Amino acid sequence: MKLLLITNEKGIPLNIDLFKGNLNDMNIFNKQLDNLNIGLIDKKSTIFMADAGYDSIKLRSKFNNIFYKSTIPFNKRNTKDKNKIKTLTNEEKNLYKSRITIENTFLKIKKC
Repeated sequence: MKLLLITNEKGIPLNIDLFKGNLNDMNIFNKQLDNLNIGLIDKKSTIFMADAGYDSIKLRSKFNNIFYKSTIPFNKRNTKDKNKIKTLTNEEKNLYKSRITIENTFLKIKKC
């Protein structure tokens, strides 16, 4: 089973879904994002963080089309030329460290 979770910056879940383990994460995530009640999201929150598994041009452009800046580490498997591998800026790296809040929310849910 896969557990996909969207939370706010404090780790409070906004959307939780369970899926079969053999489904593609990106397809599941796009459905979950479409079903998310945007009214629940604080308009001051403009940053969306995810792990490198969600790195894609489509997803980044989707966030730009709503109102988010995506802070997703670049997945080196998406670039064939090793010299063109992108990295997060220092500011993005420091911001990404706060993603531990989300990981802790996963931990609490899985414990129960």
